Amino acid sequence: MNWYGKQHRPYELLKGDFVTEAMLEKVSQASIIFVNNFAFGPTLDQKLKDIFAELRDGKLDSVIF
Repeated sequence: MNWYGKQHRPYELLKGDFVTEAMLEKVSQASIIFVNNFAFGPTLDQKLKDIFAELRDGKLDSVIF
């Protein structure tokens, strides 16, 4: 962002399994979630959709698949 002269808020990038307890806690606190689900099957895709659907309305700025 500095290269382009843009400002941003502090952020943390996490890599891991979204369906583990440790990651579910982080997901519930997130404001933006990026998921690269290119190689996921329909079962895991549905689990992720269920997780994101349970988050409070207005909690996320965006979920990016």
